[in-house]
Amino acid sequence: MRPLHIVMGLVLAAALGAALVPLPPPTQALVGARREDWSVPPLPSRQDGSARLAGILAAGYWGSAVQAAEAPPPPPEDTRWRIAAVFRAGSETGVLIEYGASGKPPQRLRLGDALPSGHRIVEVGERDVCVMVGKKKLRLGVERWNG
Repeated sequence: MRPLHIVMGLVLAAALGAALVPLPPPTQALVGARREDWSVPPLPSRQDGSARLAGILAAGYWGSAVQAAEAPPPPPEDTRWRIAAVFRAGSETGVLIEYGASGKPPQRLRLGDALPSGHRIVEVGERDVCVMVGKKKLRLGVERWNG
């Protein structure tokens, strides 16, 4: 036989012997698993510091130069409005104005009346209204409310 065949036979025999050898039994862990119940403490919450700041400012640590924090001013009144519809009732044509403030009722205006902006209505079309702005005629359409 050739030496190459001998070497290959030895390698094959070693691989077969290693595959047939039983594995050693698994060793036990030196430390057992923890069986205690544990929990993470709750995370700190972000607190509103306005009350604490008002107390510090009112304490007078810095003398009378620092005044106590005042209440914020009320939000400005909602002055938004839109042309909601153009209507015709017989020979009368008009415009329905809707306001952004929830407490204000809708308003009906006719030809010649002033819009909330102060401009006079000079013409009412099918879906638009013409007003005079200076010497120019401006056409305003019916709008969808996005507010």
